[in-house]
Amino acid sequence: MVKTSILDKTVRNRNISTAKHAGQNWQLLLPLLYGYKCLTIKEYLYNVTVREDSHSRGKYKTHDELLNKYKDFEYVLIQTLKEIPHLPEAKKKVYIGQIRNIYRKIYLDHWLSSHSSLLAIKKLIAACYHFIHDKLKR
Repeated sequence: MVKTSILDKTVRNRNISTAKHAGQNWQLLLPLLYGYKCLTIKEYLYNVTVREDSHSRGKYKTHDELLNKYKDFEYVLIQTLKEIPHLPEAKKKVYIGQIRNIYRKIYLDHWLSSHSSLLAIKKLIAACYHFIHDKLKR
């Protein structure tokens, strides 16, 4: 629970991405928790039923569907960080760099598990190139 006035201060124009795998919780909680303390209510207020075939836990039939999910996650995290009003630019850059590195590893693991060795090596070389290129730009 959060007061509307606090939400309006932390989530600009209440703008939430509607991409399929957008992670609306991230878009609300990251800005709120950066700027405000989180209190714990020591009482169960609801239950969650987990269904394996639910939309939010959707099965991904192809590697491309799984890759698209990860791309959505990375995009939403980065966009959310960029929109946090009181997060200093230097910290934004650090956090965004960390997110990109984490997702590079996820993409590489994904490619290694889903493609031939030769293609995986090509992707590894490309990922290393981009990593080094990003480091040199700083």
